[in-house]
Amino acid sequence: RPSDFSQNELRRYDLLEAYDDEPDSALAKLHAAALAEDFPPDALFALTELSFLRAQETELHAGYAAAVIYSYALLFPEGERAPLDELDPRERIAADMYNRALTSAFKRTKEGTLVLGGSGKIALPFGHIAVTRSPDMLHMSGTELYDLQPVAEIEVRGLRNRYRRPGIGAPLAAKTRPLPGVVQVVPIGPTVRVPLTAVLRIDSPLEGLRTGDLHARLDLFASLDTETVEIGGRAIPLEAEPTAALAASLAESRFWKTELQIFLGDAIGLRRESALGGLRPYKQGRIPIVFVHGTASSPARWADMVNDLLADARLRDRYAFWFFTYDSGNPILYSGYQFRAALTKAVDRADPNGSDPCVRDMVVMGHSQGGLLTKLTGIDSGDVFWANVSAKPLDEVKLAPDDKELLRNTVFVKPLPFVREVIFLATPQ
Repeated sequence: RPSDFSQNELRRYDLLEAYDDEPDSALAKLHAAALAEDFPPDALFALTELSFLRAQETELHAGYAAAVIYSYALLFPEGERAPLDELDPRERIAADMYNRALTSAFKRTKEGTLVLGGSGKIALPFGHIAVTRSPDMLHMSGTELYDLQPVAEIEVRGLRNRYRRPGIGAPLAAKTRPLPGVVQVVPIGPTVRVPLTAVLRIDSPLEGLRTGDLHARLDLFASLDTETVEIGGRAIPLEAEPTAALAASLAESRFWKTELQIFLGDAIGLRRESALGGLRPYKQGRIPIVFVHGTASSPARWADMVNDLLADARLRDRYAFWFFTYDSGNPILYSGYQFRAALTKAVDRADPNGSDPCVRDMVVMGHSQGGLLTKLTGIDSGDVFWANVSAKPLDEVKLAPDDKELLRNTVFVKPLPFVREVIFLATPQ
């Protein structure tokens, strides 16, 4: 229901009873009265809150768009007008309503995906707003963003901590797919959602409210990489919900349904190809830390640790978090070979010219059987493993050339020069 702030304004203009009986008419009269007084902050806040509440009742996109505009004008006034004091509770309430109303101002598919569309006009109770966006707004580091879902109001269960970063903007989570012709250093999994923040920046909002002709630009920011947005010459913190995006990824992956099935492998007719994956596109200057899961497990088991690491800006900006997925029912030496080959390919893609020392300062962390795969990145085994198979030198064994090369790479292990540190968790050494 309307706060005391808004009810005071309704009483001031003798609109309290009218708002109860005919809320749309009362809002129009409040807008006209505020226009006559050049939209004082008290009236702007009341218009923000009442428009938001009315939009919740009617489910009309125009009402949410009006709440976005009123709140933006209150938070970021142009000219000599000062914004609200930082300790004014209406500052935070207005920001929350801007963030929540922004996602509701756009249409959604039946599946809940936001339909941001292209440029266009949105009708308002007091005029219209023309929204533009960059043609490549849905492109990020060689990937296309799709299936954008709001996550601010998701209930998160199963993760130890929920991290939120307060600020401006609507937190979203999107899937990614490579753009045509782009080869990713480390692919992002099909169920992984990257956290984003949508911001609608309105040109001269007060002037637009006076004329009813408003113009705005919609932008998307990768909230793991960007912490502020410039509005009116000020660096404004971006709202972010990284934990909610991670939780949405985990829920869709349904990892708890597949871990044991993958371990059983051919016994139930289900196989898993080994793969190296990431949470976001690789960026030069970040040190990869690679997580390797254990038996009958999956990368999802690292969720709590990764959630905590991503919340620390000192680590988030300096490290790339990669995950190796493999069939833990396969022979360990074979999985180790697949792991080393995947890491080598990723490093070659990330740094073909050898100019990025960070990618060659890799940390590998393995749990249980994953620790044994980790160990196989840092040792020179000599012929120890082969001696368990045969007393005859490999070169004297009659095999097809491809089979012999596979066997050589599997049982004669050499350390990877770019792996600089290994960490073992509950590993049966």
